[in-house]
Amino acid sequence: ETRGALEGLAQKVRDLRGGDALVPVMVDLAISDFRIYGPVSGLYPGGLIRHRFREGNRHLVALWVTHLGLDCLSGVSGSPRPPLSAMCTGRSDCIFDCPEDSPKLLGELLEIYWQGLRRPVPFFPNSSWAYAEAMTKGKDNPGEDARKCWEGNDYNYGETQDPYMRRCFPVFDPQGSDEFARIAETVVMPALSRKRGRKKAS
Repeated sequence: ETRGALEGLAQKVRDLRGGDALVPVMVDLAISDFRIYGPVSGLYPGGLIRHRFREGNRHLVALWVTHLGLDCLSGVSGSPRPPLSAMCTGRSDCIFDCPEDSPKLLGELLEIYWQGLRRPVPFFPNSSWAYAEAMTKGKDNPGEDARKCWEGNDYNYGETQDPYMRRCFPVFDPQGSDEFARIAETVVMPALSRKRGRKKAS
């Protein structure tokens, strides 16, 4: 079963890549008062393609940020926009299309990053993602979904069990934090609005 899943994942990745790897792109962007500089690899004719056997929200957030950077770069350098950015896993694919306001979105993320250099900010990949997903589904109490991810249970690891997060936030409740909600909406909801995916065929 594991071998079959790996072979299926490899085929999905080949299909999305659409050819051989391209030369890494050097990003050099001025966004607001920030400068972003560095290489981006993993580019193919089909777009920015990443893969992991198991999906993790922190990897999706990282993919989204890189996706925004590449889209912003196309606006200032004249290079083609990336067709898409995708994270392929053994169970499903997450595919991001290009938004129309990438510089604005990336600037908002940089502001949060700058705050995080000065103090811990309440952004947690799983809990924040759960909150934003609940918001997009119109749930009455999205903070409850975030709290479940934060606390965990006997079967699922809670982010509060991470020693680094517990050190920075020894007493924290996502359901009662306006800052947590605001950051989750700023970081994750734009990604969800541009996200499409396909589940593994049964």
